Amino acid sequence: MTKWLALIGVAFFAAPVSAENLREAIATAYATNPQLGAARARQEALAESPEQARALGRPTVSADAGAGYDRLGYGRAGSASVSAALPIWTGGRVRSAIRAANADVAAGAEAVRDTEAAILEGVVGAYADLLYNQQAVEVARVGIERLDDQVAEARARFGLGQATRTDVAQLESQRATVVANLADAEGALAIAGAAYRAAVGQDAGILSAEIAPPAVLPTDRDDARNAAQAGNPALLQQRHVVDASTARIDQARADRAPSLDFTGTFGRGGRDRVRRRARLRGGRLSRRRISTAVADGRPRALAHPSSRSDESRQTV
Repeated sequence: MTKWLALIGVAFFAAPVSAENLREAIATAYATNPQLGAARARQEALAESPEQARALGRPTVSADAGAGYDRLGYGRAGSASVSAALPIWTGGRVRSAIRAANADVAAGAEAVRDTEAAILEGVVGAYADLLYNQQAVEVARVGIERLDDQVAEARARFGLGQATRTDVAQLESQRATVVANLADAEGALAIAGAAYRAAVGQDAGILSAEIAPPAVLPTDRDDARNAAQAGNPALLQQRHVVDASTARIDQARADRAPSLDFTGTFGRGGRDRVRRRARLRGGRLSRRRISTAVADGRPRALAHPSSRSDESRQTV
């Protein structure tokens, strides 16, 4: 009794966790697929880019401090200052950067949807192949059992003189054919099981053949085409990429526009000579600055033509 209980326990814990229906298989693949996990992680990192673009238009504060010593009689000296700058008008740079970042985030979201669609297609195909091969193996086994009964009956009738040797040989030949088919089906089942494990992430048991039909299907080919154009993630991703390229073109043009900012500085300094000390008073300085680019040979000036070529490529 103890031996049988041990065998039952081993069989129970060794049995693979299976997705009994297609819905569970898809949910398991979405939760464990590494490609989808990587796409979601990239999207989470990309979601920070709009906030980084908005930071270009926010105030900045910097601090500076220095100290030195002169052996020629000037003694020790030191100074410290704090500066702040507030962009007032950037010529459209920040606005274009935010538009480009938002378009990048939207394109990344569609890329995640495209990855999900590819995983869904792979899981459905693997599920269908595995279900077909499981049923093929079961059909072959049932056929062998029935042929075993027919061969035994034919041999009994041959012993009674009611059947010929040819009748028995024909049934035995049919059984051998079905046995060969079973071997082929088991090989195909092993291949389908490996494909299912790669698509879903776990081994499968006996799959359910009852699959709920989609809730809504297009009525004709035109409706299917319109639905694909309105919701296809690959197409929507390229549209958002075009929007991002257009925003970067505007950002590259804005680099040549003037900008206006308000800056303020507060600092203190001091000097300590031998037997003589002097301290400089602190000072405050505020100013408004207007700057514009007259000539710029850095690679940033080439962003406009490259962005335009990217936009043309994505549009095509």
